[in-house]
Amino acid sequence: MSAVTVTGVLLCRVGAEQLAFDANQVGHIGAWEPGGQPTAHARSLFLMPSAAGKQLTSEAESLVVDSLEVHAEPLPRLPVPLALASVTGGALLGFVQVAGVLWPLYGLAALARHVRQHLEVELS
Repeated sequence: MSAVTVTGVLLCRVGAEQLAFDANQVGHIGAWEPGGQPTAHARSLFLMPSAAGKQLTSEAESLVVDSLEVHAEPLPRLPVPLALASVTGGALLGFVQVAGVLWPLYGLAALARHVRQHLEVELS
């Protein structure tokens, strides 16, 4: 069985936290400012207020992160431990390691949906 690799990863920062996304899932990256189009913010996962950042957009969902960099080299995708399989609504796809640091790899649309649902629960 060969290892699954991911080529083109967006390494995103949210405060001191880190998230990674497969760049192939992102159709557009743009700037987002407070007061802009309402969208899901990854900062809400860490109980931080929204702030200016980069808006990642897939076909159906979008999510704002603080900053990002692109890692173009192929990386092996490490599996999700069973204990974490249902965390973040199943959006966690695995992990990638860059320069000795382990980054959680998420599905963009699934994480954006989870954030919106999380916000709805918090606001109700």
